[in-house]
Amino acid sequence: MCHAAKGHLSPYAWTLMTIFFLQAGLPETEKPLLPPVSDFTTLAAVTGATPKEKASNFVASTSAATVGSLFKLFVEFYKDFDFKTEGVSVLSGTRAAPSLRLPLNVIIDGGATCVGPSIEDPFDGRNNVAMGMTQVAWSHLQSELARASEILAAGDDASLSQLLEPWSNSSSSAEADAEDQGADE
Repeated sequence: MCHAAKGHLSPYAWTLMTIFFLQAGLPETEKPLLPPVSDFTTLAAVTGATPKEKASNFVASTSAATVGSLFKLFVEFYKDFDFKTEGVSVLSGTRAAPSLRLPLNVIIDGGATCVGPSIEDPFDGRNNVAMGMTQVAWSHLQSELARASEILAAGDDASLSQLLEPWSNSSSSAEADAEDQGADE
């Protein structure tokens, strides 16, 4: 799920998604764990942006959530995330439509199209870091989030080894086996 050269999300995109989850993905009863990146005073120096007059009075959550519970929330957050109407923006740190400056990530599969993830690069608001995603990668991401959600729903019976089980595309494996057998003859 992290092979950008084959159309999957890059590690940078996964990092931005993780930061955004910690800003906007926790239940409404909990405070965010991270502030919007636009509150960072050093961002203005790096990007040349005009610094905010006054940063928000961000107070981080004192959540006692475990890494496991945060991972489960992360899976549920992105499994249900509507990429047609929402974008990932660590600058704003809030759930909202993607910026109009951000190119729409239209994924084409044959004659069909769908809207893929919109993940804003905080250093260049016109760069959607998910633009290279293919239909196969998009489908794989959605199915793996659904699979992880199903495994994690088992509660204490959830198995880390099941979550980490390598994915294999059965149709690609069958095609590769057929090609291997043809080469042996």
